[in-house]
Amino acid sequence: MRPLEELKETLSGHVNAYMEDETIVDQLDNWQGFSGDYVGKVLDSELALNEIDDNLNKKIVSKIELIKTAVDNFEATVKDENVTSCVEELNKNFIKHRREVDECIGTGIDGVERALNADFANIESRIKDLRNTKREKIESIKAAVQLAKDSAQKLLGEDGTQFHKDYTENILKRFNEIKEAVEKFTGKKGESSTLIDSFDTLDSEVKGLEDKVRHGLQELKDAINGLDTATVAKDALAQLQVAKEKLEKVTGSDKNAEGNLEKLFEDNIKNKLETEVRKIGKEIKKLCKAVGENGKETVNDF
Repeated sequence: MRPLEELKETLSGHVNAYMEDETIVDQLDNWQGFSGDYVGKVLDSELALNEIDDNLNKKIVSKIELIKTAVDNFEATVKDENVTSCVEELNKNFIKHRREVDECIGTGIDGVERALNADFANIESRIKDLRNTKREKIESIKAAVQLAKDSAQKLLGEDGTQFHKDYTENILKRFNEIKEAVEKFTGKKGESSTLIDSFDTLDSEVKGLEDKVRHGLQELKDAINGLDTATVAKDALAQLQVAKEKLEKVTGSDKNAEGNLEKLFEDNIKNKLETEVRKIGKEIKKLCKAVGENGKETVNDF
């Protein structure tokens, strides 16, 4: 292969060489070495001119001189101290910037790492709290289930019939309590009661009082009829007024008056009795509904 062809092939190989992973100082060292090879190839071309005739020599010597000049300039450039110092300074700046970038990235990574660690610690703490809460709730559920089982066992008994037995006994007990309360007012079936006896006594007293008043008025009337109205009118009227006042003290002057006996009976006895009887009737209906009855039985039937 001719020297110029070797130079061309060498230049093509160097131009396509991959040097991006090397520093610019190392790349400059490589090109300084390459420039020496280029000079050597040009010198070989000049020596080859001595082996050709003068006419051909004259035609190509100028081109070889041009190539030699370009190669010499390239070698002088890559080996120039200013270029070398600039490349070294540039490399230092690259290293400095690279270090600063690395430090900046490292600082950012450290900050992110610290934040992530804090978040992870917080998440871990929350997970532990959730686990503890879950454990406590599960224990509470277990305790509640066990309590329900114990209560059911206690309620049903060993053979499972205790609940029905206790339920029946409680219903009967409640029924008897209500029945006894009713009997205090109504008396047992076929018997009298204190309340009814009181009503009978009160009724008898009222009727007796009315009979006495009526009899007294009749006697007064007869006495008036048998007397001389001219002489005894004043005394009779006075006695009549006294009798009237005594009667009003017992019965009241008006049906709606405060002292009226009938009004006192309705306000203090009759109305309260009806209220209590209605309450007892409601309780009896509730009880009948609880035991499966329709609530149509009379009070004494209980």
